[in-house]
Amino acid sequence: MYAVPVYKFLQNERLVYAHKLLKDDNLSIMEISLVVEYTNPGRFAQLFKQKYEYLPSKFINFWFSYYTRILMTNLD
Repeated sequence: MYAVPVYKFLQNERLVYAHKLLKDDNLSIMEISLVVEYTNPGRFAQLFKQKYEYLPSKFINFWFSYYTRILMTNLD
């Protein structure tokens, strides 16, 4: 009936929202995992890595360095 099981669809939506929160908010990974309804931050990190190929902590570091480079380039 559906191409994607409902639980997979919801999981994907939660991870997409977590991705946005990691970029846009100053919340900790633990807080974000709770916002997207993962009570186990380890499980959240595992699923996030499966989808985005980075652990949430690595993604934050990558995003921060990327964003900083853009800001520095615009200041020159």
